[in-house]
Amino acid sequence: MAEPTKTTRAALTQGASIESLGAALPYVVYVFDVRSASMLYINRDLSRELGYPPGALDAGFPELFESLMHEEDRGALFGDLGRWEGAADDDILEAEYRLRDGSGQWRWYLSRDCVFERDDAGDVAKILGTALDITERKSLEARLQVSQKLEALGRLAGGIAHDFNNILTAVLGNAELARAALDDREWVADCLDQIRNAAEQASALTRSLLAFARQQVLRPEVLEVRGLLREIQRLLRRLLGEDIELRLELAEDAGAVLLDRSQLTQIVLNLAVNARDAMPQGGVLTIRTTVVEVGEGGDPELPELASGPYLVLAVEDTGVGMDVATLRQIFEPFFSTKPEQRGSGLGLATVYGIVRQCEGTITVRSEVGQGSTFTVYLPRVAELPAPSEESDAVHPAPLAKASVLLVEDAAPVAAVLREVLERAGYRVTLARDGDQARIWLRSADAVDLLIADLILPGCSGIDVAREARERWPDIGILVISGHARDIDDDDLVALRADFMAKPFTPEAMLERVSGLLAHASEAST
Repeated sequence: MAEPTKTTRAALTQGASIESLGAALPYVVYVFDVRSASMLYINRDLSRELGYPPGALDAGFPELFESLMHEEDRGALFGDLGRWEGAADDDILEAEYRLRDGSGQWRWYLSRDCVFERDDAGDVAKILGTALDITERKSLEARLQVSQKLEALGRLAGGIAHDFNNILTAVLGNAELARAALDDREWVADCLDQIRNAAEQASALTRSLLAFARQQVLRPEVLEVRGLLREIQRLLRRLLGEDIELRLELAEDAGAVLLDRSQLTQIVLNLAVNARDAMPQGGVLTIRTTVVEVGEGGDPELPELASGPYLVLAVEDTGVGMDVATLRQIFEPFFSTKPEQRGSGLGLATVYGIVRQCEGTITVRSEVGQGSTFTVYLPRVAELPAPSEESDAVHPAPLAKASVLLVEDAAPVAAVLREVLERAGYRVTLARDGDQARIWLRSADAVDLLIADLILPGCSGIDVAREARERWPDIGILVISGHARDIDDDDLVALRADFMAKPFTPEAMLERVSGLLAHASEAST
C-alpha cells in the first residue's frame, strides 16, 4: 500500500479535528447542499438525537426528516429555499419547528442558518446551520404566558368579588332583620331562610374567586401537614366513595408549612374531588408528602420558587388522564371538563390561587388513559412551635349605649349595618367616606368603636383608623372589606385593629363588636 501523501495526511487530520469539534458541540451542526437537497455534513446521529433506532433516519433526507415535522412547521427549514433569495453572506436566518421524537412527543428546535457557499451564478449552493433543542425553553415560555393570563384573570375576579360581597352583605343583613320581625309568619321566614342560604352559597363562590385571585386575607399558622392529613382522612374517604381506594404515603420528616388551616384543607379536598371525578369507574388515589431543596441558583423547571426547603404534596390518581389541550387550560377559572351544572370550574383555579398566594407553585403531569399527578410545592417551616397555653376568654355583655362610628360608602351595606347596630342598642354615627369620617373624629368628644370599610372615597379606612387611634388610644377598631388586595397585616397589627371579610352575618358582626368593646373597656381601666 502506498504511503499517504502530506496533503492526504493533512486532510485526514483536519477531518478528524472537525469531527472531534463537532462531536463536542452541544447542538446539531450541518452543511446542506441546496442542489441535491442532501446533507453534506452533520455532527450528530439524528436517529440518536431524536430517540429512534440507530440509522432509522439515514435515508430519504429531507423528505423523511420533514415527515417528522409538525404539519404547521413543514417547509420552515429546507422546504422554503426561496427565503434565501437576496440573502447576504452575513445574514442569519432563523426558523423554529417541532419534530416528533421516538417516544411520540414533540420537541422544539431552533435553526440558525447562513450562506456557506455560492455557485458561479451567485446563487446559494450550500447552507451552514445549527439546530438547538429549545423544548425546555418553550415549556417555560408557555408556563409564563399561562401565569400572566391567570394574573390578569385574578385581578378581574378580585374586582368582581369586591362588588359582589357588598351586595351579599346587604342581602344577608336584611334577610336576618326581616326574619327577626316575622317570627309568627312561618312562610315568610322560610322565604327569608332561602334568601340567606342563597347568599351564603354566593359567598362561598366569592371566596373561591378571591382564592384564585390571591386576594384573601389569611390567618396563617404553622401546620404539621402529616397530622392534618390524618385528621381529614375520614372526610376524604367519605368524599371519594367506596369505589376509590385512598392511600397515604406521608414522610415522617416532612415538617410543617405556614398556611391558613382552612386553605390547606381546601387544597387537599379540591384536588381529591378532581381526582374522584376523573375515576368514574373507581381507582386509586395516592397522597404523598416529601421534602425538596431548591438551591441558590433556583430550579429551571420550577422558576416560580425561591431558594430554600419545600414540602411537596403530590395527589396522584389512576383516572382517565388529560390531553395536552386540557392541560393548557386546567388552572383557568370556569374551565371544566365536567358536564354543565356539574361544576363551577373554580376548584383547580382556587388551588392555584392559594398556592401562589403563599409563594409556592403547582405542577401537573398527565396523559390520556394514564391518570394524573398534581404536585404542590409549599415553603417548609423547619421547626414546629411549642403548644401555647391560651385561656378561653369570656367577653362580658356589650357596653350599653356604646358609641360607634360606622364608615361605609356602599349605601345598602351602610343601611343594614346601621340598623343591626342600633337594634342591638349602640349609638351609631354614619360617615359616607374617609374624609367625612376624619372631620367628624376631630370634633367628637368620644367614640368607643370605629367600624371602617377598607376602600373608601377620599382617604382609606386605615387612614381613618390611624387618626382614631392617635386621638383615643383605647378605641376598638374593626376594618371590613370585600376585597383584601390592599390590606396589610402590618397595618392591622400596628393599629391593634381587627378585620372582618365581607360578606358576614349580623350575628357574626355583633359578636366581634362585643369582643372589641369588652377588650377596649378592659384596656382603659
